[in-house]
Amino acid sequence: MYHTYGGCADRSADSSLQHTDDTAVNTVSEAAVTEETEKVSREDIVESGMLGDDVFYTLTNDGTLDIHGSGDMYDYKYEENKFYEDGRVKRVIIEDGITGIGEYAFFCCHGIESVSIPGSVTMIGEEAFYFCDGLTEIVIPEGVTDIGYAAFKLCKSLKKAELPETLLGIRISAFEKCLELDEIHIPENISIIERNAFLDTKWLENRRAEDPLVVVNGILLDGRACTGDIIISDNISVIGEDAFDGCENITSVVIQDSIDTIPFSVFLDCVNPEEVTIPDSVDLIDCSAFRGCTSLKSITIPAGVRTIDEAAFENCTALESVTLNEGLEKIDRWAFLGCTSLKTITIPKSVTGLGDLALGAYKGDDDEYYRVDGFRMYCFKDTIAEEYAKYYGFEYELIDG
Repeated sequence: MYHTYGGCADRSADSSLQHTDDTAVNTVSEAAVTEETEKVSREDIVESGMLGDDVFYTLTNDGTLDIHGSGDMYDYKYEENKFYEDGRVKRVIIEDGITGIGEYAFFCCHGIESVSIPGSVTMIGEEAFYFCDGLTEIVIPEGVTDIGYAAFKLCKSLKKAELPETLLGIRISAFEKCLELDEIHIPENISIIERNAFLDTKWLENRRAEDPLVVVNGILLDGRACTGDIIISDNISVIGEDAFDGCENITSVVIQDSIDTIPFSVFLDCVNPEEVTIPDSVDLIDCSAFRGCTSLKSITIPAGVRTIDEAAFENCTALESVTLNEGLEKIDRWAFLGCTSLKTITIPKSVTGLGDLALGAYKGDDDEYYRVDGFRMYCFKDTIAEEYAKYYGFEYELIDG
């Protein structure tokens, strides 16, 4: 039995510089707040205060939230934002001078129906408008370069999103579960569209109907609707993480040599492919890339691959043959964990890193780890592979040279 720990790292961005304590921002006098709110009739104001070091707000009795001043809004944590589930807020007007919309700034503000964002804003933080399910349209102005993680996730009524030509990145789940979103133009400048950015939207459904391989700006975003034998052609430069996650209808995959990374969870739980062709251009097979591909029988790792990341082929239970080439440097923990049909493997001399339970083991129903019966390693003397075999008690044979 063996014991280990951990799992694939959470790929979502960590929050930083978050503001959670309103009492900590009393660095501006009441006179400053008063001066900023003079333009609004005092009779109409129901609340006023600060949302950043130099960012002020007024909320009027008709539900208009006016945000003014200069610089970035504060980052918050989940329900600790100023307007969490505050049904009073109907319209948000962010005035020129504000440069960043903070993380979780309007998290779960269900009453918001419209938002006006000025050209001075360059960044929309993670989950900034998460679950603002009354919002029907958003215009993101020129100047914004990044839309953060889950920024508009679960905006279930959002039908239209206008994106600027300045936009460079759309982060994980940015528009996920915007169920009504069907009108969106993605500018040609965008080079980063992270996983599930448009999952469960009408836009993605419509694109799948046109072609089950959904490709935008050379990025393969989604292939879950694909069937049969798949060829990822050389007009695709990036395969998105999770792109084929759970696709049960593909039978083989050929990847052309325009790709340098087989990304995180890209073929996770694709249970039917028996063959996958990886090109020489690939240098990284990322975490869980082929995890749970239970029909995969053989795989050749080309000479260009330097790293097989953790759990890359975990629980590929039919995998009988793995060919590793000289040039491979690291086989991370659990890379071939649960590959119970894999009885022999030759480890190149170039491998200098072998993670915990990378080879020759499986996890039992009791959550303990066991050796695969009959597993045997072929390796070079005085290498990490020989150390690994000795440590775990595997049979091994030394290769001359």
